Amino acid sequence: MLMDKIYELIDSCASTKKSVLIADIDSGEVLFDYNSELVFRSASTIKTPMLIFALRKCMDGERTLDESIKITEPLSDSRIFDRGDAEASLWKILYFMVTVSDNTATNVIIRELGFDAINSYFRSIGLEKTCLRRRMLDWNAVADGLENETTNREMLSLYSALFRGELLDERYTNYAKAILADQQDKSLVLRYIDRNVTAYHKSGGLDNLVHDCGVFQVNNKNIYVGVFTDGAPDVNAKCGEQLCGAVGELLYPPCGSDIPPTALFMPSATKDNFL
Repeated sequence: MLMDKIYELIDSCASTKKSVLIADIDSGEVLFDYNSELVFRSASTIKTPMLIFALRKCMDGERTLDESIKITEPLSDSRIFDRGDAEASLWKILYFMVTVSDNTATNVIIRELGFDAINSYFRSIGLEKTCLRRRMLDWNAVADGLENETTNREMLSLYSALFRGELLDERYTNYAKAILADQQDKSLVLRYIDRNVTAYHKSGGLDNLVHDCGVFQVNNKNIYVGVFTDGAPDVNAKCGEQLCGAVGELLYPPCGSDIPPTALFMPSATKDNFL
């Protein structure tokens, strides 16, 4: 039974805190829910609602995607903005904030939009538990107990609203989806997938923590998948990555698998034969 397989995967993951949520974005049907209301350190998954807020500012005429913004205080892990003070367009900053999870870009967006405005926007779209409390790689803030947080359920709400066109107009919705579709991290939900798939997602990682969530196209359906894990036994453990990848394999089973590739996405009455 497919449902049993997912529970087995969750049980086999050594992380102490886990959540798996799968839902049909188009119909609104929740297909699998394990601890979706649990609050997690968000890591870089919080960059998705930040992206949408910045695009909303552009849609409303308060910012423009081609405006030039000064890049200051590049972080040591930056792959893109690693050459000292420079300038880049808002589009470029947003693009690399999401696609390669550039933390320098993220901190620039936080500086430009402000903590209060970002969190007020989160509240305005129904994200009550998602909160930005610190900049990226601000370990002093972490030592003071400040953490960015979210839940699997609120990420489902966010992606559902985005795909229904409730957060942005068609033009800016397409911009958001184009950036999310260029996500370069294929090491989590898509870890073991042996084909090219269309996915609009954002991963996140910290010591002992990995998340991946977003919309994955499966059998011409938009399926939200969120896998959140924290509390791995050590920083080198791959249990979170493996759980993400194993859930992904259930979405896209390899040829010859005994798992029907449409089992998760059948009408409820039929689905019980498999789950």
